[in-house]
This record gives sequence, C-alpha cells and structure tokens, in this order.
Amino acid sequence: MEPEEKQSSPGNSLEGRIAPDRENILRNLWKLSWPVMLGMMLHSTLAVADTFFVGRLGDYAVAAISLSGNIFWLLITISEVINVGTVSMVARFIGAEEPGKVKNTILHSGLFALLLSLLVSSLLIYFSAPFLSLFTQDEQILASGTAYLRIMAVGMFILFLYIVMSASFQGAGDTKTPMKMLFFANGLNIILNPVFILGLGPAPRLEVMGAGVATLVSNSLALLILGRWFFRTNKLPAIKVSDFQFNRSIARNIMAIGFPAGVQAISRPLTGMILMYMVSIFGDDAIAAFGVGQRALSYAFIVSAGLMVATTTMVGQGLGTGDLDYTRSISRKSIIIGFLFQGAIALVYFVLARPIMDLFITESQLAVEMGVNYLRIIALGLLFAGPIRAFVGTFKGAGDTVPGMVAAFISNWIVKLSLAYLMAFHMEIGTNGIWWAITISIGIEIAILYYWYQKGTWLYRKIQVQE
Repeated sequence: MEPEEKQSSPGNSLEGRIAPDRENILRNLWKLSWPVMLGMMLHSTLAVADTFFVGRLGDYAVAAISLSGNIFWLLITISEVINVGTVSMVARFIGAEEPGKVKNTILHSGLFALLLSLLVSSLLIYFSAPFLSLFTQDEQILASGTAYLRIMAVGMFILFLYIVMSASFQGAGDTKTPMKMLFFANGLNIILNPVFILGLGPAPRLEVMGAGVATLVSNSLALLILGRWFFRTNKLPAIKVSDFQFNRSIARNIMAIGFPAGVQAISRPLTGMILMYMVSIFGDDAIAAFGVGQRALSYAFIVSAGLMVATTTMVGQGLGTGDLDYTRSISRKSIIIGFLFQGAIALVYFVLARPIMDLFITESQLAVEMGVNYLRIIALGLLFAGPIRAFVGTFKGAGDTVPGMVAAFISNWIVKLSLAYLMAFHMEIGTNGIWWAITISIGIEIAILYYWYQKGTWLYRKIQVQE
C-alpha cells in the first residue's frame, strides 16, 4: 500500500487543494465521501464483530462490552476538539494557499493530542470500575468491562495521534489515505478478535479483554504505517517536529473551533450513558437490547458520515478561496443528498429490525423484542440524520461550531432526557418511552440547525492567525 501521489520531498506543496468548480460539486463530494463511507463500513463491521464474538461468551459479555464501549466512546469524543479544529483550519489555509499556517496548525494539534490522551488514559485507568458500577452490580460484568477499558487506555495516545494525522489528510482533500488505514486497522482487528477473545491457537483466552487487545495491536501497526505516509505525502507541506514554535493564536483558534464541536460530540454519548442508566432499571435484557441496537445502527450513519467529512473539507477550502456562492452551493447539495440516502437507509432498518436483533441476541426473547422496538422507533429519526450531518459539516468547515453545540445541547440535554424520564417512568411506557425520546430529540435538533443555517452567518466566519 502506498499513499496517494507521494514524493520524497513534499516541501510546501498543497496538491490536495480542490479548485472551485460549480459543475463538479457532486462529483467532488462523492470523491471525498466514498473513502470515508468504506472506512466507516469496516469500522461498523468491527463493532458488530466485537459483539458477535463476545456474544458467544453469553449475555453477560454483551452487557459488559455494551457498557464499557459506551464509556470508552464517551471519553474518546474529547478528540473532536482537535479533530474538528484540525480539519477546519487545514482546509481553510489550504484553500487560501498558506502552507506555513497548515504546518503549524498540525504541529499544535499533535501537542493537544498528547495532552488530551493523557487525560483520557488517566480517567480510564483509575475510574473504569466506578463508572461501570453506576450501571450494574454484576461482578462478572464489572470485571470484564474494567479489564477491557484499561487495555484501551494503554493505546490512547496512539489513537489520538492517528486522529490528528487523519484529520490533516482530510482537510487537505485526501480521504483515501485515512480510508486505507481504516481498512488495514479494522480488518486486522476483525481477524484478531476471535483469536484473543476465544483463545484460538497459541493465544490465551482473554474473553472481553481480548477485544481490547486486538484493537491495541491493530491501531499500533496502523499508526506506524500512516506515520510513514504522513511524512512523505505531497498533499501537505513537509512536517518536522523540530519546526514547532508555539503560536497562541493557532492554539486559541483550534480550541475556539474544536471546543464547541467537542461539547456537541460529547452531548449524545454522555446523555446516552444517562439513558443507559435509565434502561438498566429495566434489567440486563434492556441493557443488551440497547447496546446491540446502538452497534447495529452504526451502519446507518455511513453515508451521512462520508458526506459530513466531504462537506467540511469542501466548505473549508471554498471559504478559503473567498467564493461564497460556490461554498453555499456545496452545502445545499450535500443536504439534499443526505436526506435522500438516509431515507432509504431508515426504511431498511425498519423492515429488517427483527432479523438484525435475532442475529446478535441468542438467549432472551424479551431482549430481542426490546431491540426490535428500538430499531423501528429510531428508524423514524434516521430520516433527519443525513441533513443534520450536512448542516454540521457545513458549520465545521466554516469554523463556526457554536450552532452545532447549541442544537446538540438543547436536543440532547433538555429534550431527550426530560422526555425519556417522563415517558419511561411517569407515563409508564417503559423502554419504548426512552426510544421515542431519542427520535423526538433528533427532530428538534434539525429544526435548530436549519434555523441557524438560514441565517447565513457561517459564510463570514474568519480564522485569523498571527505569524
């Protein structure tokens, strides 16, 4: 495997820049989207594979990886601070043809990756058991989940540095290189899963912890390969760690763009953890249904995730050129495409809800029924997932991440949690009340984003860096 259009001395080349072309907006959106979609598909397959192989151990193991997986992804969303800040600023400066600012942005993002990964690792190592004990007192689930999270903590800096490199490539208009690494890392992870989980061949049987070991090994090898490509690509200016010079305005811009995006990103999984607590009141069957349903739905966002990354890159580079009409056209076309594709995906989940749950839950018919209801109710909200991602991608590309933060805060913290509590416990609808609260909150979120998008202030967001 080799990176796209490499050369031994990239210098200040910016070959990832996408020239404004109104006639080929859809073509460029697709060109940037499909590698992300393929990478997301394999990543989602990995989540399903984790659940499948762990599920052979029993429902306790499914509950353990569901709970610990939610905690892990809750903390990993902190990486959105550097991910979004990096993509937005790299895309903007490449569009404006300012390689020096591109280079310094990436180096500052690497520093933030180190600091944030140390924070997340510490939280996972020291607080895994207390976190898990909030949701279950089952000793087997607690022991398995804690072991999994502590293994994942070991590889946190590897993962954060990988995110910075991938974000840099994406901001430069190269989504193929990160996609290749996702294929390698996740493909290897899927192969190693049964080896370490079930103890195939000479490998020890590590059960739930084995899923974490497989991930650590795969991510480590992937970072080594991606790093080699990163320092050889001609899509970005030559990066040397020795060139780092702290620039307060760059650091401030990364945080100003990334912090609201981080709050937005953490809102859904954090409120999801609170929902998991509500779900846990209804028993382990409900926990298994919710966890399996969430993992199954990871496929539902493949198209919209690809469109979001493409929109972020193209809007960022478009604003860097100063062509506002071209930039607005990119966003509008992404919104329309997202709605059409997501509607088709929602229909598939609604129709195939029962076969999906039967595949992963083998011991409890009650858990299957709860899971079927979950998928069918959430499918109604999936109709809006495509446009939501397009709106968010637009705001991220513009470096105007406050609208997404506000929409996520209101829809998740105010609407979703209050409705879930009201319908599940006071109206006595049970878990279905929680599922309906999620769907209603999605409708509120898109309404807020649409309002802010129509204001058009995102078109005039400036990113100023002092040399």
